[in-house]
Parts: sequence; C-alpha cells; structure tokens
Amino acid sequence: MVDAENDGDAFPHDDGKTAQRRLEVEDIENWSGGNGLGGHNETSENLAWKGGIWSINATATPGARALGDSLNIADVQFKRAADIAVNLSDDSPLRGQTVTLTGVVMHGIREIFVGARWGVFVQDERGGPWSGMFVIQNDTSAGGTQFSAVQPGDKIRVTAVLNEFPTAANTVSITQLELLTNPVTPVEFLDFGTPRPAPVLLKPGDLGANGAVTDPQLTERWESMLVRFENLTVTANGLPGNIMVAGDATGSIALDDYFDAVFDVVNANGGSWPGFPAGTRINVTGYLRAGTTQGTVTINPRTINDVEVASSPPAITNVNRSPVVATSTAGVTVSANIVDTQTAVASAEVGYRVNRGAFQTISMTSGGANLYTAVIPAQANGALVEFYLKAADTEGASTTIPADTAASKFFYFVRDAGLTIYDLQYTPYADGNSGYTNLTVTVQGIVTTDTTDFSYYWIQDGTGPWSGIWVNDNTTNVKAGDRVAVTGRVEENFNVTRLANPSSANPLSVTILSRGNPLPPPVLLRTGDLRTGSATAERWEGMLVQVRNAVVSTPFPDAPSNFGEFAIDDGSGEVRVDDLGDFDGNLDSIYVKGDSIRSLIGIQYFSFDNYKLLPRNNRDVVRGPSTAVAGRETPPLRYALEQNYPNPFNPGTTISFELRQHGRVSLTIYNMLGQKVKTLMAAVKPAGRHVIAWNGTDDRGQAVPTGVYFYRMQAAGFEKVNKMLLLR
Repeated sequence: MVDAENDGDAFPHDDGKTAQRRLEVEDIENWSGGNGLGGHNETSENLAWKGGIWSINATATPGARALGDSLNIADVQFKRAADIAVNLSDDSPLRGQTVTLTGVVMHGIREIFVGARWGVFVQDERGGPWSGMFVIQNDTSAGGTQFSAVQPGDKIRVTAVLNEFPTAANTVSITQLELLTNPVTPVEFLDFGTPRPAPVLLKPGDLGANGAVTDPQLTERWESMLVRFENLTVTANGLPGNIMVAGDATGSIALDDYFDAVFDVVNANGGSWPGFPAGTRINVTGYLRAGTTQGTVTINPRTINDVEVASSPPAITNVNRSPVVATSTAGVTVSANIVDTQTAVASAEVGYRVNRGAFQTISMTSGGANLYTAVIPAQANGALVEFYLKAADTEGASTTIPADTAASKFFYFVRDAGLTIYDLQYTPYADGNSGYTNLTVTVQGIVTTDTTDFSYYWIQDGTGPWSGIWVNDNTTNVKAGDRVAVTGRVEENFNVTRLANPSSANPLSVTILSRGNPLPPPVLLRTGDLRTGSATAERWEGMLVQVRNAVVSTPFPDAPSNFGEFAIDDGSGEVRVDDLGDFDGNLDSIYVKGDSIRSLIGIQYFSFDNYKLLPRNNRDVVRGPSTAVAGRETPPLRYALEQNYPNPFNPGTTISFELRQHGRVSLTIYNMLGQKVKTLMAAVKPAGRHVIAWNGTDDRGQAVPTGVYFYRMQAAGFEKVNKMLLLR
C-alpha cells in the first residue's frame, strides 16, 4: 500500500502496510548513513528503503535539515519480520545514525534501574505498533541536556544517536536513543500535560511468548510500549533474577522488576513477588523490554499496584511437620496457615506417597486462627515419604505448595534409629534442596578437614553418595579424625546444604565423641561425575573425593578475571578447582593448560553456579610432568561444541560448549526425521565455557523415546551438529 500522503496516518505501519513517511530530497542528500537505501535519484517518485517506501515531493535544498526531522518513532523502529528472522537480528536499520524524534514521556527518568544513568520510555502520542522508544543519558555528569527536568506527560523532541542494547550482533536487543553529551544537545520541550497513550491489550500468544522464550518477529513491534495483559494465571514466582511467570492458554510471559518501586518490594521479599502465589489470576500493566539478562522480552510494571489480583486462591504459608524425626510408631502431623482474602477456604488437603508409589490424599482440619492440620499415617522404618499441600476457595480457585509439584515436594525419611547425614543431603529433585531445610536435627560423622584448612569444617559418615555435609562452626576446636555429634539447623546456603545455628540465641551444638579416628578414604571418581551439569554431581556434595590422571584444561575459567580457580579434565568433562581452603590455587598462574595432575583430593562444593573441588591444602594436589610447552600462552577461547556426556544416556545428559566472545547462542535438539524436539538454549551468553543439561524431554515436557538425536549449536556464524543416543 503506497500512499505518498500518509503523513497524517496514525498507524502507517499497521495492518500489513509498508512503512511510509514523506521525505524531502534534502533529507536523502544530507543522510550519509546508507543502511539499505536503494540509491539517490531525484527524478524517481519512490525510493525503495529497507522497511518502507519514501516519497520525494520537492526539489533539493542541500543542508536544509537532518533526516530525523521527518521521522517518527515508528519509522526507526519498524523492521520486517523476514529481516528479523535472519540471525535473530531485530536491530533498527538506522542503528548508529543521529536522528531527531518526538514523543511523550511516560514516567520519571529516575524510576528505573540503569545504574548511574537516566532513562525513560517515550511513545508517539498517536499510539499504535512500533511507537515506543527508550531514551537514555549515559553520562549524567554532563549538564545542559535538560533531560533531568522531563516529567511524565511532557512532549519532547530528542536529537540523539540510535543504538541497540546489548550491542552484540544477532542478539535480541532494545532500540534506544542515546543523548548527545559531547557536544551537549538539549532536549526540546514542545508541550506539557500531554495525555499518555493508553496501554495496548495483548495476550502472551501475540508475542510468541512461552515464559523463557519470546519471538522477536512478534515482540519487536511492541518494544518499549505500555501494554496490558489480563486474566493471566501465575505459574511460578521467585525465580532467579526476581522473575514471576504468568500465562494463559496462548502462552506465558515473564514479569521483571526493572522499575525501582517494584524491585524494592520484591527484593525485600527474598526475590518473590508478595501476594501472588501460584494459581493467582492477575491483570498486569507495564512496559515491554528487550535486551534483558534472561535473553527474552519481559513486561515491567511501574509499581507493584500495576499487578492487579483478578482472582486469588488461598495462600498457604508456614508449613511445618512434627515430629522432625519420623518413626514407625507414630504418624507425622502436617500443619500450615491457609488464608483466602477474597472469599473463603473451601477445602484443604495433604497429598502424600510412600517410596515413590501412588499418591493418597488426606483432608486437613481447621483448628481456628487459619491453622489447618492433617496426620500422615505411620510408615515402615526406612520409608521415604513425599507430600504436598493443596487448598481451594469457594470460587474454585486452588493452589499447591510447592507450586510446581512435578518439580519438587516436601519429603522425609522414617528413621527409628535417628537421622544420618544421608537423610539430610539426599534429594530426589533437581533443585538439590534438603527435605529437612530449616529444621533442627542431630547427626554424627567424622571430621574430614582441619580448622587449619578452612575456618569451618565438613563431616562424613561413610563413602556412599550423600554422606558428607558442611558444618558452619568456627568455634569448636575440632581436628580431622574427630567423631562428633552435631545439633544444628539445616539450611541451603546459596544452594549448598549445611548445618548452622538453630537461631541467633541458640548456637549450633557440637560434641566430640572420640578422637584419632581414620578418615573415610576419598571416593575415586571421574571429573565428569563431579562437573557442573552432571546428573551425579549433587550426590557427592560435602564429601572427600579424588580424581586421577587429569590435565589442566582451562587455567582461567573466569577470564579475563582470575579468582584463583582452574579446571581439570580426565577426558570425561572438566570440573573446576577452587582455592577456598589452605591451597594456593592459580592466583599466581602456576597452573597452565596441559599441566598433568596425577591426583587431586578435595571436598565437592558448589558456588557461583558451578560445582568445584576444594583441596584442603597443597598436599592434596599431586602434579605430574607438564605436557605444556614452556612459554606458550594459553590458547584463546574458541567456538566449540563437545560430545555430550554420558553417551549413551538415560535419563539425562550434559552438553558443553565454548564461546569465543559474548553473544547469542542457540542449542537445539532434533530427531532422526529432522524435526525439532527441544530448544535447550536461545540466549545471550558471555565468552567462555558453558554446560547445559538435557533430561530427555521435548518442549512440552514429555519424555522422548529411545533413539538417536542430534544437537546443533549456532553462534556468530559458527555451526556444528553432534549425535547422541538415548536408551530408555
């Protein structure tokens, strides 16, 4: 649809129309950018431009004005879906150009978290798709921009450089105007109190949204705009990065805390959005933002009140069980506070199963003051009991705790002789959390580290999996070989299970039962058994383990930073080695790529998203003859896709890959017919080595059958396909 007179069209890009805007000839002559302009021909009625048809209606007047004077926000935001599909590039064709745009300020410049900068969303007052833009001043020490004076409802004209964030190629990014500060180009105020465009009503399906994935071909037109979603149901809350996910039949969308007023509330609540348990039906108004650390598009409400509760199920809190140590002679009482603020609690129940059998349900009884209880019957000694709670209100809205009962449940063991370290460490779930978290327990074990090795210590009661635990005690004078009884509260400290003080007024209790006992021999394992992403890494947490005949595979896994860590590999996959104890590590660069490690003993540990080995001291590392060439520098990072491990596998496997530089990477699994089975990753990642796990399910969460599968990595022009075998 070519309409040379469409300057007055409020929606020139809508309904499949080609992007159009009238330009004068001098606009073309004074534009040095290019970006797909088909050429300069003053006699031509139309010039084909990537994203639009531009009509020339006057003779040239060189030097009259800049290109941006004739543009609106939609002109610089618009990009054809087919062009976005190429390498997932949603960059504006005018990226890098200085343009002048007009828009209405939507909120205050200090309301969002952009560090020491100022930023604001603006919109074309006429609304419509492609009409939102983010404006930012990177150097706030530069005076004279007048940006600090803008208020919601101001209509402003901004001359700035059009850029993208993140800046990496082939990355889903946010288009932004970066104010000119050298020399300073001030914001122009055109009007005040301008009505702000109303939010656009969308569904997650309009964005191709499914929680962690959005389709840039659909999201780009709504970028930086005020939008609204209605009748979404919360499916997850308190995810990493303070994320909450809600959806409907069309898909799901992630809610983020980009605005300070929301961050303050959510962060104070431990990263969980307060008042929105799973099952809550909500309406949310906020700004669509790309360029996030999650690598997807999120909706960002301005305040917590922009998330409205349409219908809320009962809230279940303060779940407890008694006694802490279950025995075969008595049942276990489960209690919780259950409240419904809108209607009334109609039912509450406990679902439980024994030794992974079928679930049974027991109704909970109200005891007043919102307290509900139920008794799980006594079970045989040694039984594993898993349970969850479910409550519904009089309108039929229901919720469970844990929210995702397929991923996690409460659980305990029946132990007539008391608990062991195994009972505290074991978990059947991928989150690694103990079934005794926040409960005070007593266990016994042999101290495996001296206080000269660390400022705290670990104990172990055997050499089987799940037999070691960290004791956060730096006051008791214990020695390696002491047998101790420890009474403490089980806690997950950054995903590491440990025993800590039951309360600030009730310190951890340690009794030395005997001294000079032999230490449990370190468990001989492969590096691949212990590495990040391995299905077996968690079971060895807190235990003394050993690897042999390995080499230094990555001297500086956090390059360009150096935190003293390095990685070793015996051919089964690399694992990190940390210098947390009385071990020198690699701060002085004494370990280089290819160095031989004949033996390394250490405690299996987890920190900063990685499993790692903690040698107690330098004696725990026995080096062999180096295979590295003297004076040779560590090879630079590369693009690489490794063979999955283990292979064949059942039920899960891990895939390692390397990125030479920061950028977008995708990892996709296909079946023998070439059909896509699962998108494992489609995100922006830093340079370095990465590991991701596949649990043998497709994008719908369904288990896939036995067979040969292919996994393909794509990143910055690099592409490789490997084969793997799943045996059910």
